[in-house]
Amino acid sequence: MNDRLHAREGMDGPSDLLAAVPHLIGFYPAESLIVLTFHDVHTEPHVNTAIRMDLPNQGEYDCIIARVMPALLADSDIEGVVAIVTTTVDKHAGHCLPHAELVTRLARRCGELAVPLLQAFWTPEFRADAPWGSYADPRLSGTIADPATSALAVASALAGEVTYGSRAEMTNLLSPQHDEDTAARWSAALDALTEHPTTGTDSEQCAAQHRLVLDTIQALAEGGEVDEDILIRVLHAIGDIRIRDAVFTTALGPHSRAAERLWITLIRSAPTGPEVVEAAVLLTFSAYVRGHGTLAAIAAERALHADPDHTLARLLAQAMACGIGPNEIALIAHAATEPGPDHSPLGSQP
Repeated sequence: MNDRLHAREGMDGPSDLLAAVPHLIGFYPAESLIVLTFHDVHTEPHVNTAIRMDLPNQGEYDCIIARVMPALLADSDIEGVVAIVTTTVDKHAGHCLPHAELVTRLARRCGELAVPLLQAFWTPEFRADAPWGSYADPRLSGTIADPATSALAVASALAGEVTYGSRAEMTNLLSPQHDEDTAARWSAALDALTEHPTTGTDSEQCAAQHRLVLDTIQALAEGGEVDEDILIRVLHAIGDIRIRDAVFTTALGPHSRAAERLWITLIRSAPTGPEVVEAAVLLTFSAYVRGHGTLAAIAAERALHADPDHTLARLLAQAMACGIGPNEIALIAHAATEPGPDHSPLGSQP
């Protein structure tokens, strides 16, 4: 879980909490149901998980609630949730807030799990001075503090985090950014690396490729530039699942953001096809364990679009859908990438 999900500075009331939502989920949501899970509600309450779903039609309320439940069940320390509906639809007949029935059903389901719905809010959008209202108490209302200048916005910026304008903008981050000539050049270079491997034993080649990936991440972390030839060689290296598995732990290290920048660059630059899958899988894992669930979901979609049968991409997507927490996935990955009997960073697995 990333620091911004644990941040609570400046979130002293509904206006501040609502202003923090875009930074909690990584973009400014619209027409959405957001569910925030809280820990330590009686001492120092903080958000542990932020879940966002597209608002359903009225007949689909139970389906969307069922999709939220796994994340609540997987969090053993949860002490309460806050629900937020954001829609430009104004109050319905009878002066009820929109989607009030959705909130009522969510509260009932949370009660069955002994997880109280602490509060539920409506707002048309997440912007400064946008109105908000409470489903629990119609007398409770106000305006949102400026999300762009909130304490969490400042903390996120200082930490190098980016809050996107929309989910579509975040999705575009992983869209291919190359022309046909560039794609052909990369494909030819990748084929040449496969057909003419470097000299040395298999273990020496693996060690060299592993070092290449780590050195590239280090260079990015230090503000350096990485040329196309190095990017192609890194993409080829992580195509070996031993290398890919060994660099999963970069998501847990001091250069995790640099590693994510590398995976994103590869996804945007690589030919559209199986070559991009391992970079997308690495980004899925890294983004999820760092608390960027939406980016992880988009990366998983990119991986499965390139290879619908990719085992690890499917497992990660299923883990996220089932609400397995980022911390649990990180522990699994750490155990899976422990050095093998030869004490090499790749272990001895084929």
